[in-house]
Amino acid sequence: MIGLVRYLGSDLLRSQRFLLPMLLYVVLLAPLLGGDPGPSPQLWTFTALVLCPVSCWLAVTVANSEDPVQRQVTIAAAGGPTRVAVGVLVTCVLADTVLVAIAMCWPILTSSYAFPAQAVIAGVLAHVAVAGTGTAAGLLCARPVLHGVGWSAVVGGGTVFIAVTQNWLPPVGLAVRSLNESPVPTSTLALGAEPAQRDATELGRDPPAHGELEVDVRVVHQLVSHRLSDQPHDQRTRRERDHEPDRAAVRGRAQQLHRQQVNRHERRQRGHRGDGLQHHARSDSAAHGLQHGAQAVLTPGHQWATRSGLTANTASRVATASTAALTRNAVA
Repeated sequence: MIGLVRYLGSDLLRSQRFLLPMLLYVVLLAPLLGGDPGPSPQLWTFTALVLCPVSCWLAVTVANSEDPVQRQVTIAAAGGPTRVAVGVLVTCVLADTVLVAIAMCWPILTSSYAFPAQAVIAGVLAHVAVAGTGTAAGLLCARPVLHGVGWSAVVGGGTVFIAVTQNWLPPVGLAVRSLNESPVPTSTLALGAEPAQRDATELGRDPPAHGELEVDVRVVHQLVSHRLSDQPHDQRTRRERDHEPDRAAVRGRAQQLHRQQVNRHERRQRGHRGDGLQHHARSDSAAHGLQHGAQAVLTPGHQWATRSGLTANTASRVATASTAALTRNAVA
């Protein structure tokens, strides 16, 4: 059996078909565990969900690493198809062990959180259950059960999707739910006790007593709001201070243009008022001249009518007619 496992493992490494699922696993874990993964065991929820499709793909790769003719030769040399199936299963379990070790050791070695033994055991059991489910689904979707690559992808992908999305379905759903419902260890929360005491002192509040962990949501909210608002406020003040001369110049130019418009409007109003006064003066002068001319004509005409022996009414009509004729001539 050991020789068969070694043969299957060496054949898998030589074919390099394991690289795609392994690279997918690392790429999916990098953003989850690269920064601050958070306290255990909740952080292992995501790694367990990622492990299910990767283990299924890896199992299909191990089972289909040989073509059908070569597999028949391996069965004949191993002593039967059962021994070959067990050898394929052991090879998949060894590959899953590497995947589980990566998911468990990465946050332990890179983060500063405490990882109690109880949380580590819960994480290992959850990953083993999820990896076993993915491996079983992959082996049932590979040869000799399903011979087509398309059918293997469709059936395996659908099985993994149902197992991952249904949190009530064992074993994947129950394992992930148990990790989510596990309480955060007190030792992990104790890592934030000292910074909480220092921040509470800065805000003028009484720090918690020695050995007591106080979680004050208002203090945390004030600290986060204060620290998040400092940098944007400084940047906004600096930008306003840099653009203040430009704003003053624009404001001064706008005021200057407004004064020019007001002055032009006032000059235009004064010009219209002066033209009106000149027109009225010319009209008054013309009326006065006409009145003077009419008076000059009326007096000699009236005297002539009197000397001619006309009555006063007739003399008045003659003078009025003369005045009207003079006015028409002046207007013409």
